Amino acid sequence: MIEFAVLNFLGSSKLLLVSVYLPCKGTPSDSLEFYNCIDQLHEIVQSYSDSHSIIIGGDFNENILSKIDTRRNKYLVDFMNENSLYTEENGITFVNCSGKGTSTIDFLLFKQDFKENVINMETMDNVATNVSDHFPVKARVKYIINAKEKLKCSNSNILPSGKTPWKKIDKDAYKTLVENGLVIFHHL
Repeated sequence: MIEFAVLNFLGSSKLLLVSVYLPCKGTPSDSLEFYNCIDQLHEIVQSYSDSHSIIIGGDFNENILSKIDTRRNKYLVDFMNENSLYTEENGITFVNCSGKGTSTIDFLLFKQDFKENVINMETMDNVATNVSDHFPVKARVKYIINAKEKLKCSNSNILPSGKTPWKKIDKDAYKTLVENGLVIFHHL
């Protein structure tokens, strides 16, 4: 599954954010679905690479940095090489529900020429509220938005998709996390 958002700021460079979930191994059609997703990514990158900075992130269900030469891994690495995409090693991103198996299958990819704008990347393996078997991968990116566009962004009514299940959430813990996050954001 591939989803993407195009962010256009007047007077600034344009940014394309792509979220991916590539099919895992183990089903009869997994390789074909995997290749189709990579082909879709290739079309997206080709369509936007001349006009946008591109960041692709998500669950690739392959260790891009592995030396293991499977067909799926080779197809993914070839796609990266053809499109001058880069990533960094960030350690374990997936822990099997039994706790025994671990792997690195979640990545952020970006064009080689955007590399200087990536200040740091890290796997967030200590988030107490994370209930997933994947650790989030976070990047701090230098991206300049002119003052007029910044004002428009801060005044926009962008709402998250989906509905938050407030009855199931520890509101005090949520409030603390938000307040701590705002303090960290304020100090950046």
